[in-house]
Amino acid sequence: MTGTVSAEEDGTILTIGESGAVEGSIRVPRDVFSGRVLGDMNCNECLDLGAPARIIGDVYYRTLIVATGAPLDGRLYHVVSGAVNDRPASPDK
Repeated sequence: MTGTVSAEEDGTILTIGESGAVEGSIRVPRDVFSGRVLGDMNCNECLDLGAPARIIGDVYYRTLIVATGAPLDGRLYHVVSGAVNDRPASPDK
């Protein structure tokens, strides 16, 4: 899929399986993700990354669950009460 995936309703869960791919941004409350994304992910409730998941982009999260083997190429930003903290969770490269 190419474009933006967005949902604002609290409790909404986006599930993308191992063969799923998104080129663009994802903005949802909760994402259970095992595919590939080239773009930023913003999950203001929880992001759950499965082992084959691959993200190339920045990740904004409140709760982050990462399986062993799920690489992240980008910055992590912890979201508190809908606002992004001003510091990355990981050091600059």
